[in-house]
Amino acid sequence: MTADAQALDQVRSYLATLSPRLRAKLVSEIETQRLKGKSEPAHEVVLNLVRSVMRSEAEEAKRTGSPERLFYEPLEPFLVDEAGSTKHKGFISRKSLDAVWRWLQREDSINHRIAVASDEASEALLGGEDEKAVAIMARLRADILPVLEEAIAAAAADPRQHMNLSMQLEGSRNLEDLNDIAAILRLEARLGKLVSKLANTIEDLDDATIGKIVRQVKDDGADLIYLLIAVYRRLEHPAQILRILTRFEGTDDGVRLSKSRFAPCADIVLAEIDFADERIAAHISRPAEFDSLLAAIRRFYALANGLSVAVELEGATDWRKRLAAHRRRASEILSAEVETIPGAVRRAMRPRRREGERIQPVPEDDVLEAEYAVRLMVGLKPYRAELAVNELLGTVASQIEKFVESANEAINHELRTATGAGVDVARSDLDVAVRINAIVFGESYAALLKRSGDVAGPMPSPFEADEDDDAGDQSGRGAKGGEAPYRERAPAA
Repeated sequence: MTADAQALDQVRSYLATLSPRLRAKLVSEIETQRLKGKSEPAHEVVLNLVRSVMRSEAEEAKRTGSPERLFYEPLEPFLVDEAGSTKHKGFISRKSLDAVWRWLQREDSINHRIAVASDEASEALLGGEDEKAVAIMARLRADILPVLEEAIAAAAADPRQHMNLSMQLEGSRNLEDLNDIAAILRLEARLGKLVSKLANTIEDLDDATIGKIVRQVKDDGADLIYLLIAVYRRLEHPAQILRILTRFEGTDDGVRLSKSRFAPCADIVLAEIDFADERIAAHISRPAEFDSLLAAIRRFYALANGLSVAVELEGATDWRKRLAAHRRRASEILSAEVETIPGAVRRAMRPRRREGERIQPVPEDDVLEAEYAVRLMVGLKPYRAELAVNELLGTVASQIEKFVESANEAINHELRTATGAGVDVARSDLDVAVRINAIVFGESYAALLKRSGDVAGPMPSPFEADEDDDAGDQSGRGAKGGEAPYRERAPAA
């Protein structure tokens, strides 16, 4: 790059850091100087650079769909990244929004207004006039709502129209989402009024708050689920949405609750359990996504356990069957992963080598896989009954503890007897063992193991070395205090 080109690039970078208002003021001052006959060669260069920056930002705004995002802003509490095993009323897949937007841009009755509003909103955003952009897209929503309702009504009345609209929306699920989109836009003012009376985060859904919510939504019929989802998104503990149902009916009887006008509270929880199942499936077998996997497992547990505790499900046949199906799916996904744990640990913590066998350090990928495996084993412990992996997890955990103890002894023996290059490999194996033991038996025992290996002394027992040492916290990283290792507790059936 030449010196001139480098200088221009630096000026362009600087202009990009300025706010749209400052750039507009700069352009205005240059134009004023030019009108006064005081133009300089540098002015034209600066103007070209400013226009280049503004064009790039305009293209970026269109590419990221800022006006489109403003149009869909009222839908945010209802959007989910997962499709779910079936369509759940009130929840809209993010993927469907692009298909709906493309369909609207092709509709002759509305496409011109969309183009004009999008351009105006983009210009307002680039000029730093965010409120103006919001107002423009709010007017567009009002203009588009009748078009949506007309298309939905025509599709409901004529199978051919239904098929045609489904094809234009690139799938029947997107058409189902279109019904929710229209309903939410129609309820926009009601939803805004409801949430304005609620705290941004509701830590405890107490009787007073429930009474306020019930009064606000008492006459909403088929639209009730949208208002309840808006409330649900404000809850710190999502399963508390069931309190509205049980407090309103004054019972936990599933038969009565399943017939209540507030029964959608349970439908919301079951839908979120379905989405949690999907997140578990998406993150499983991905060590780098362990935290996301554990978050999905926790979410599943909190919702499933909350539903089981709040509602006597024996009389609520539909809810009971749906919950059982979700538990079964979670169990199948997690059981398949749990079964791989022993193999992963054995690959990382090799038993004593035979004489003459080639000595090589354990590959780091194998160690990371083993760490993920035991973190999952430990992380699942608090949730194993709700996830229906109780017996399998207990069996696998017992196998792992016995194997790790045996491998510790073998590594310690190698440290005492190894010679030459074998010493470095044995020390490498000790480091691996310490990492695995820290998760399985806790940090305190791992430290004892490290000291024992360093001096090649007697191997301490993880069950006697430190009675206060914990098998690991819920994140699977090991901790002090709390639950004891599996072997000290008989796994529940």
